[in-house]
Amino acid sequence: MYPNLRAVMEQRRIRYLDLAPLLKISEGMLSLKLVGRYEFTPAEQARISEHLGLTTTWLFLPFKIPPEARLVSAPNAQIERAVTGPAEIR
Repeated sequence: MYPNLRAVMEQRRIRYLDLAPLLKISEGMLSLKLVGRYEFTPAEQARISEHLGLTTTWLFLPFKIPPEARLVSAPNAQIERAVTGPAEIR
């Protein structure tokens, strides 16, 4: 849900175990917040931003799939394959 935050955590090798106590929440709750099941409170966002030395705005940019990048549903893909034939093997 928050690709910038996750990227920084990965780059700096910050584990849920390291970040959860800072927020005074469990690792499980942190996981649920990182995937977007629950929202980070403004206070939690501020603590994370201060700890990492990065802006809240950038860290918490949500991940959005652009409309032109949406996947074709499986039934349409099968119809398209039937009309155009199998993909060439190179």
